[in-house]
Amino acid sequence: MKENSNLIKTLDELGEDLVKTLVKNLLKADKKATGTLIKSIDYKLVEKANGLMVQLLAADYLTNVDEGRKAGSKQPPLKSLDRWVVARKIAPRDKKGKFISRKSIKFLIARSIAKRGIKPTNVIQKTIDEVYSKKKTLIEKAAIEDINALIDKIIINDKK
Repeated sequence: MKENSNLIKTLDELGEDLVKTLVKNLLKADKKATGTLIKSIDYKLVEKANGLMVQLLAADYLTNVDEGRKAGSKQPPLKSLDRWVVARKIAPRDKKGKFISRKSIKFLIARSIAKRGIKPTNVIQKTIDEVYSKKKTLIEKAAIEDINALIDKIIINDKK
């Protein structure tokens, strides 16, 4: 990866911007309850046969937050709703003023999600589009600098 040092540096900056922007967009969409998802967001640079790639890392349920859930789909597991219900301080009362048990609340929420679904946020694509539009020129410039450095290295080695 040493031949791509300018591109690596630029893609590293792109990864950092992706993380910051994704967190900002999740907060803007009011998708922070426990903070677990936001804390899980990171990136890594991956070298592939055809080039370098910035890979976003996050808790697996980012997909559900991003893509939503279709109405009529399977209920989410009750276990996954426990911390969310507590973090959102959901404590409704019945008609007599008595608190409804957390187990019942989780069941009702899970049933509602299965029946009505969850609206998608499309936060991942919005983030990628936003950051890439700002960094596209810098990425192209870094790649050109690396290619020119590689060509210079080849020319110098050919002269020896």
